[in-house]
Amino acid sequence: MISATAPDWKTHIDPPDPTQSADLLEGSKAVFDQAGRVWMVQASPGATPDAWNLMLYTLAPNATNWSAPIPIPAESARAEAFNLGMDARGRVVVTHIRASSDQYTSRPLSVSRFDPATSTWTNLSPPNFSVVASQLHVDAPGNIWVFQQDRYGRYDDKTGIWTESAELDYVPVDAAWASSHRGAQSLPIATDSQGNAWTIGARRKSLNEQDLPILWINRFDASTGLWGEPASLNVTEGEDRRFLAYEGDRSRYFVSMAMDAEGRPVALVTEAVETGFIGLWLRSWITRGPASDPLNVP
Repeated sequence: MISATAPDWKTHIDPPDPTQSADLLEGSKAVFDQAGRVWMVQASPGATPDAWNLMLYTLAPNATNWSAPIPIPAESARAEAFNLGMDARGRVVVTHIRASSDQYTSRPLSVSRFDPATSTWTNLSPPNFSVVASQLHVDAPGNIWVFQQDRYGRYDDKTGIWTESAELDYVPVDAAWASSHRGAQSLPIATDSQGNAWTIGARRKSLNEQDLPILWINRFDASTGLWGEPASLNVTEGEDRRFLAYEGDRSRYFVSMAMDAEGRPVALVTEAVETGFIGLWLRSWITRGPASDPLNVP
């Protein structure tokens, strides 16, 4: 454990543009490449109230000053909403929403990718669906995943083609959605070095006073470009009557997922049951899958 008084924690570096409002600074996003370099995007107001500028900055390891801003290209006026990701080659991907006078109206998405090796931006073809807000995931080989409520799109970096689904077709019909997913967020996704993907969630409880939910898991095969059928995972360490099925309508599930150092998908699933004025009853499970193939990024 690093002490809070260790020298590594004493360096204070202001954000790239500290003159921005607190809301804009809070909306900034950053990713880190394999060399430890920081890449950050900040939004700033444009010439009109409905147009925003997005700037990409970088901070080298042990540096104290950010690079000069690199404008992110836009073909039309842009809203302040954006997401940021990076593939294993260090290419930065930014998805940004085109501006609209109505914040609740779905709007087209733009996709831009910056290659540090050539210091150039490329505007990629966007998915066909419009979004209010979106979730972005970039896997190691450079494929781009965009999620919007009940649909998603995947950009194949080799073919330059989007495949889309109007439904989250990898989710079982009896899935219990987390409260954080009732909106613009989708279920979590974790990808390995080959571009295979996993996602996980909980199934709704049955009506037989079942204490524990059953988890479901599904896998995307990058070689076929298809999701499999959701499999079931039994949860152990139950027998808590506060979480019986008759309280299932009040159960909410929160799921996070990542890959560990050995290439295994690891998921944390938390169930929360409302208890009126008292608060929440919480319990969590961790599940881990098998290791994937060794790192082999083109």
